[in-house]
Amino acid sequence: MKFNLSKFSSQKTASFFFIISFLFYLFVILYARFGFIYDEGFYALMISEFSKDPSMIIPTLTGIAVEWKPPLFAWAYSIFYILLNWLPISPESIFRIPSAVFSALSVSFLYLIAEKLYDRKTAIITAFLFMSTPSLLF
Repeated sequence: MKFNLSKFSSQKTASFFFIISFLFYLFVILYARFGFIYDEGFYALMISEFSKDPSMIIPTLTGIAVEWKPPLFAWAYSIFYILLNWLPISPESIFRIPSAVFSALSVSFLYLIAEKLYDRKTAIITAFLFMSTPSLLF
């Protein structure tokens, strides 16, 4: 059986890439059990502090204002943390799920841009190559 993506519109194919890449990233996050790497621990602490008091404008790290990190990062990740904190998964996975969502969105947008600039075949190859980049997720 041959799977033909030419039957789908650009938006459906981009949605397909979003779903496939999100599920792939979620699988990597949930089943590759390893702790925080590099500065993820600092950001996790910053997000958990920000989630306890969402009225803050500037995020803090151990009570000290973090002015080197834009607050949109803490706002977006704290929304995911508040919504997903009740799940029975590790805190490392909870803090990495927003990265999976934003990475999957990046794959979809890259597909749409490559399809506009080039053709469908190039866009599909580009999306798969971009999705397989390990540094995209972490």
